[in-house]
Parts: sequence; C-alpha cells; structure tokens
Amino acid sequence: MQKATFGSRAMAWFGDLLAMVAIATIISFILGPQIGLTGGRDSSFLGAISALLAVIWVVLLLLLQFLYFGYFWSNNGQSLGMRWLHIRVVRQDKKEELSFMRAALRGSVGYWISALVFYIGYLWALWDQESEAWHDKIFDTWVVQTK
Repeated sequence: MQKATFGSRAMAWFGDLLAMVAIATIISFILGPQIGLTGGRDSSFLGAISALLAVIWVVLLLLLQFLYFGYFWSNNGQSLGMRWLHIRVVRQDKKEELSFMRAALRGSVGYWISALVFYIGYLWALWDQESEAWHDKIFDTWVVQTK
C-alpha cells in the first residue's frame, strides 16, 4: 500500500474543515440568536438560559467533529476531503476500516493531541519513517492512496 503524501493529507484535512464549518455555521445560526436574546439581561434566569445555550452550542460543535469522522471513517475509511483526494484511513495491522469508536476518537481526541503544541503532531508525518502523524501512532492507523 502506498502511503498518502503530507500534501494530500493536509488538503483532505482542509476539505473536512470546510465541511464541518458549513455544518457548524448552521448550528450557530440556530443557537446564536437565542444566546444573544437571553444574554446580557438583568434577569438571572435569562442569564442562566444564555449560559446553558452556550454550553449546548459548544457540546454540539465537539460532537459534530466526533460524529463526522466516526461516521465517515468507519463506513469506508474516507471522509469527504479524503474522498476528493483518493486517500483513506486503514488499520495498520488489518488494512481495513476503523470501528466507529476508533474513527471518532482518532478524528477528535487524536486530532486535538496532534494540534496541542503548534500542530507538531501533524507535522510529525513529514519526517516520520512511516509518514505517521501522532494521531496515526495513537490509533494504529495509516493514511493510504486508493488509486
């Protein structure tokens, strides 16, 4: 199996980012006005409603990333960005699709860990012998070409 290049992985990540931003924008258009209407009022009840809506908004955005990658990577190993660039995520040992939980955790927690210190975990794939980023190492995955 031929490993995907750093450039194709980066472009796929950017494509996925655009897809998630589109969905997040819809969520924000729904919850944003309600947060604005209830926030900054003298009423402690309305302030509490505003805080609750803000927490729900953050949880939905985090859940979006978890579900997005969990769904796509566990179905065929390709997110929308990866499909566009003909690459996919596979398990190193089995060369098959990921379970939903492994896929969702790799795309959320794994991505956060890789981004934690100046995105060094992503850049690691540039000089790693196996072209693995930190989230690949943690979740035992490779990103490979499909063509």
